[in-house]
Amino acid sequence: RAKYELYKQCKFYDQVQIKCVPIYWLDVNWVVELTLPNKQGIEKTELYMIKKIDTSLGGTQQITLVKYYPTYPF
Repeated sequence: RAKYELYKQCKFYDQVQIKCVPIYWLDVNWVVELTLPNKQGIEKTELYMIKKIDTSLGGTQQITLVKYYPTYPF
């Protein structure tokens, strides 16, 4: 039970925020593939789920993504 509770708490803090031009066809709960460099400079591709989308009138959009942990591996 302790491992499950730790897993549940940690996965919500692993998030990324992207500021970009508006992408109007995006929707929450979509799974996207994102490639980010790690500390050693090696690019790593991982799955993220869109949690929140904020679009401003100034022509920018902020997308909040959380790391996707599938129940069953692909």
